[in-house]
Amino acid sequence: MQPITDQALIAGYLTDASNTTGHADALVRPKSTEEVSEVLAHCQAHGIPVTVTAQRTSTTGGPVPSGGWLLSMEGMDRVLAPDHVEGGVIL
Repeated sequence: MQPITDQALIAGYLTDASNTTGHADALVRPKSTEEVSEVLAHCQAHGIPVTVTAQRTSTTGGPVPSGGWLLSMEGMDRVLAPDHVEGGVIL
């Protein structure tokens, strides 16, 4: 998976509802668990910090990056094989 390095595209991912703004070197938007694994393996091997982000509605600044790569989970929008658990689904 090729990371996005265009800062104009990354800019929309650099803040959340807390209005805290961060910075990132790259953005990846995987669409499968295999792609997530590939990205995380690459980042671990190269010492690249990863910040996971999705809808950026947090009011705590948790998904705001301070360097490294942003891993956007927006493309992970389906439940493929839920495990039945009393009262819920494990995602």
